Amino acid sequence: MFRLFTTLFISVLPAHLVAQGAAKPPFDVKIGLWEFAVHSTAVMPSATTIKSDVPPNYNAQQRAQYLAAVAAAQKKAEEVAARGTQTKIRHCITGADLQNANVIGDLTSCARVEVYSSPQKVMVKCPRYPGSQDQQNSWEFKRVDSENFTGTARLESNLTDRIDQMIVAHWLGESCAPPPAARPGTATGTPAMPAVAQLRRQVNQYFASVANHGSSPLTGYVTLVAHYGNNQLNRHFYDLRMLDLPPIKAGAAYPEELPGIVTDVKMIGGVFADGSSYGSEKVVADLMERRNVKLNTFKVIVSNLCEAQRKGLDAQSAMSSLDKAKASAPKLITSMDISIQDGTYVEATNILRQQTVRNSATAVPATLDKIREWASGLMADPVKDPGGNLLVTATPAQFTCGR
Repeated sequence: MFRLFTTLFISVLPAHLVAQGAAKPPFDVKIGLWEFAVHSTAVMPSATTIKSDVPPNYNAQQRAQYLAAVAAAQKKAEEVAARGTQTKIRHCITGADLQNANVIGDLTSCARVEVYSSPQKVMVKCPRYPGSQDQQNSWEFKRVDSENFTGTARLESNLTDRIDQMIVAHWLGESCAPPPAARPGTATGTPAMPAVAQLRRQVNQYFASVANHGSSPLTGYVTLVAHYGNNQLNRHFYDLRMLDLPPIKAGAAYPEELPGIVTDVKMIGGVFADGSSYGSEKVVADLMERRNVKLNTFKVIVSNLCEAQRKGLDAQSAMSSLDKAKASAPKLITSMDISIQDGTYVEATNILRQQTVRNSATAVPATLDKIREWASGLMADPVKDPGGNLLVTATPAQFTCGR
């Protein structure tokens, strides 16, 4: 399948490709930090077909509006592709990269690679990707001097689709040090964002590509997202702790799929496993408060399950107890808090149901273990407010039976 390249992609050649493609003499440019200015133009007939993936609950009018919005967005995308887009990327080139002719390019899925290298020129071809007979990508770079080079790239597939890129690279210096990390344990912002989000589009799917430039795993973040037909940027929370998912490791990136037709995305805050954070005090506090709402709901759920376990109730009776607890739960103020509370009850009930299928006799204690493990992640990040107070104060002792 053709992968839509909307920016220049950078990677290190895998070992089996280096063995095939290592070439000498190397490209004669300096090692260190480089900035690449990339102009991309696209011709993609296969991407013009509008998917009819309209939500099934839409009526005829809503369906027509949805398809009209998709068609308008597609037309706009085609206009942008025709006139091209400008991107600037910074990338570190090492001595090993030059020895392997790995100046720039995404070759990690290439079935084989052809490399030519000289002091004045590097050419890299990826004639075929696994499972594709027509996808072929190629890059060519020419030296201007030791601190400058130019290049072209062609990424094509489906016999008709292609993206052409013109590249101008300039050496910035020998240091490839990452941007400064956030100050540990505070909710105050830093001038250099330790995490960034960029909008990516693949046909009619939109993604926030989130890159963690910090020194600790990124556990949750907040973005501003703009949708087609709405000029306002709306806050969007994505918290790996809330979802019980692994954090984004330092130096790694994560593609979060976004609903609807998205026109812009911007990172405004986040928190890390070591307690560091960035963004405004309010953004960080709001992100952590969502964890407090979930933890408070878990406390009530654990209390109910502990009581069910003490009484020797079966799994079905324990589920009924959770349903009653949800119905009598205090009404929270904001719609987001209400959604988190309701969702937490649903998640706990689903865990109990899954454990019942596995072994009904141990379903309640197994569910308690799962919830405690989830709660442990929610309590793990020691993020503090500017006064040095923890934003999440729950403790493991509050999730035990008989406390």
